Amino acid sequence: MRTQSARYIWRTGGILLLGVVLALAGGCDDSSQSLNAGGGQATPSQTVGQARAASGQSLAEAAITNAGKLSSDIGPQTDYGNRGCAWAVDQIVKAQTGVDFNTLSTAEMYNELRNGMGIPVDPNNPPPGAIIISPTEGDLTGHVGIVGYDGLVYSNSSGTATWSQNYTVAGWHRYFDARSGTFAFVLNTP
Repeated sequence: MRTQSARYIWRTGGILLLGVVLALAGGCDDSSQSLNAGGGQATPSQTVGQARAASGQSLAEAAITNAGKLSSDIGPQTDYGNRGCAWAVDQIVKAQTGVDFNTLSTAEMYNELRNGMGIPVDPNNPPPGAIIISPTEGDLTGHVGIVGYDGLVYSNSSGTATWSQNYTVAGWHRYFDARSGTFAFVLNTP
């Protein structure tokens, strides 16, 4: 049963988190939520030769671990999970790295990544742990997720209000490139 109380507590990966969120400024579009979703167990790829490889790998692991467990159905802030992609990415990033985007808008999250919180990487071949984002632009609703292994992407599913593996990098590009573009970043953490 969905509740509309002011406080929502959820448990994931043994960590108890209290989700306090701001008003939703831009949403998520995963209307093709199963577009090229992968099957079976993902096989970890070779480690990437970047300075941020270790933190990226831990974000990839956190994305995988939270699949099916993290619910964005926290109330009106996320339209009961229908528009919870930025919230879900923020929860995973915050728990894993301490970095807080403090926004529910894909456009604002993109600006934060572009203006120093992230290091741009090739969106056609993002490393595990990269944040892949197609920001909301005008009346086109964007989406954001975290790249796992083997080109699998994890993001909030509007249909189920649950974090899941629901894209591949190639499928993401087919769906979002013509709409609002696709960008990828690794976090710029100390």
